[in-house]
Amino acid sequence: MFTGILRPSGGSALVAGLVPWQDRRELAYRIGTLFGQRSLLWAELAPRESYRMLASVFGIADAVAHRRVGELGELLEADDLFDQPVRTLSLGQRMRCELVACLLHQPEVLFLDEPTSGLDLLAKRSFR
Repeated sequence: MFTGILRPSGGSALVAGLVPWQDRRELAYRIGTLFGQRSLLWAELAPRESYRMLASVFGIADAVAHRRVGELGELLEADDLFDQPVRTLSLGQRMRCELVACLLHQPEVLFLDEPTSGLDLLAKRSFR
């Protein structure tokens, strides 16, 4: 409900000052979501290609997106994974790449469902 995907049968909620199920499109630009069972990346593409598409969707300039992907890749020790098809990555590798996609547009609010699933101890620490 907080992401605007589901509409409640009663009650109210605000996320970043918006009613999620009424302002879903605007809210999408202000939140980041990571759900292990729903990928932000396209399986047949390399993460870097998905990041380019996501940056375009969010209106992020190429230079800014390139810098942001580099920073996040370094932080999560994932930059060596960005040119391999997602379908070839292990769960931990994919989750690191998914985290980059989730954080790319610098969201105000994050909704994370088991974001460190499959990550090793060092990657978990870097993420936290």
